Amino acid sequence: MRKQLLAMALMGASLLTYAQSERKPAKDFKSPQLISVQEVPNQSAKTLLREKLQLQNADDMKLMKSEMDQIGMKHEKYQHYYEGVKVFGSEYTVHSKSGKISHLSGKLAKVENVDVKPTLSEQAALDKASSKITAEKFIWDEDFSKKPKAELVILD
Repeated sequence: MRKQLLAMALMGASLLTYAQSERKPAKDFKSPQLISVQEVPNQSAKTLLREKLQLQNADDMKLMKSEMDQIGMKHEKYQHYYEGVKVFGSEYTVHSKSGKISHLSGKLAKVENVDVKPTLSEQAALDKASSKITAEKFIWDEDFSKKPKAELVILD
């Protein structure tokens, strides 16, 4: 079972690696990790992220989760997308209390001039990743519902 789980983890990592045939540096983490915000009346978190992080038209931030902590702080986690494709590791959290945003924290990858059209089909990516794993048997051979899914992402 451990070997099967390890094989699945390696396959997931391989899928990310082999999703695009040509690797080139696509992103550069240069944004500040913590941004303090002066009180901004009636500005949405998404608008503030776009302004403070100087997002371009191809960039989008999608709300992934929202949590309230013990002291009443709300933490909204946003995932960065470039032309509709997830940018792996590029996330920002908006922190607020009583509806007033106090600061932003996270990392934003500056992605530019990336062709987001996949060069491999989902099945071809899975096949290529599977070929790199020296397992005799995969967990999804017995339970098809556990077969991994390929996801196109931008990573460096």
